[in-house]
Amino acid sequence: MQNSTQNISTDIKLYSVKEVASLLSISKNRVYDLIYANRIPAMDIGGLKVRHEALANFLKNTEGYEVDFNHPENLYVLQKRTA
Repeated sequence: MQNSTQNISTDIKLYSVKEVASLLSISKNRVYDLIYANRIPAMDIGGLKVRHEALANFLKNTEGYEVDFNHPENLYVLQKRTA
């Protein structure tokens, strides 16, 4: 029988809310908004943590969209800005 811990990747990267905020250049409150709106999956292990893969998926899935931070569960297609 194989030990289940052997199946866990040793290069799992977890980010704190502060680190996610820094990476996305947004405030920690905005990161909490995204987490609580189920836009970015997180786990509570001594504070909220976000897996690298979850953050990468969020970025991939929201590329070309704008998040309405009044309603972070909603995404809108980015409109090209005219000068």
